[in-house]
Amino acid sequence: MNKHQVLSIFDVFNNASPALKQGMLDEGQVMELPAGARVFNEGDACQVVPFIGSGGVRVFKHNGGRREVTLYHVSAGDSCVMTTSCVVNHQNYPASADVVPGGPLIFVYYTPQQMREWIEQYPEMRAHVNGMMHKRMVHLLSLIEELTFTRMDRRIASFLLQKFTGGAFSQSLDITHGQIADELGSAREVVSRLLKELEKSGAVELGRGKVRMTNENMLRMYAGQSS
Repeated sequence: MNKHQVLSIFDVFNNASPALKQGMLDEGQVMELPAGARVFNEGDACQVVPFIGSGGVRVFKHNGGRREVTLYHVSAGDSCVMTTSCVVNHQNYPASADVVPGGPLIFVYYTPQQMREWIEQYPEMRAHVNGMMHKRMVHLLSLIEELTFTRMDRRIASFLLQKFTGGAFSQSLDITHGQIADELGSAREVVSRLLKELEKSGAVELGRGKVRMTNENMLRMYAGQSS
C-alpha cells in the first residue's frame, strides 16, 4: 500500500481541510513490519504515531512472568490511542504492542511534534483523537467489567464466538491455548481445562494449534447468548 491508499481509509484524512490533507501526505512516512514483530516495549518513548492501513497490533500488559492480558487490538483504519495519548502528554508507552499473526503491518507514521501541532491547529484532528479516546475508554471499561464479573468459561466461549463469527464466518481457528490465555489474561492450564470441557459438551473440537466449532448453539449457551 502506498501513503495515499493508507490515509484514504481514515475519515480524518478524507474530511480534512486542504492544508491538513496536504500536510498528512507530505509529512507521512510508510513503514512495514512483519507479523510477530514488537512495535513497543513497555516504557519505550513514543517516537511515532501510526495510522494503520493493513494488518493489526495487539496491545497488552504482562506481569513480568508468563501472564498477559490483551487490552485491545488496533486494526486497519485505526490509530493507537495509547500512542497518541503518550505523545500529547509527553509520556512513555505504558504497555507492550506486537504485530498480530497473519500478515505484515503497513502504516503511515508521523513524528510526535507534528501530531501535537496538528491537534492544536486543526479541529478535525482533535475530533479524531477525542473519538479514539472515547472508543477505547468504553472498551476498557467493558474489559474491566468482564475481568471482574464474568466467569472464565463464559469469557472463553464469547471470545471463540467472536473469532468464529465476528468477521468472515469460519468454523476453524488457528490458535493455541496459550494465545487464548494471553488474550484473556488467564493461565494456559486454566484455558486448556475449560476448552476440554467445551469439547466434551460437543461445542468445539480441539486439535494441535487449532479449535474447530462443531455446535454453535452449544457454544452460544456457554457464552450466555442463548435464548
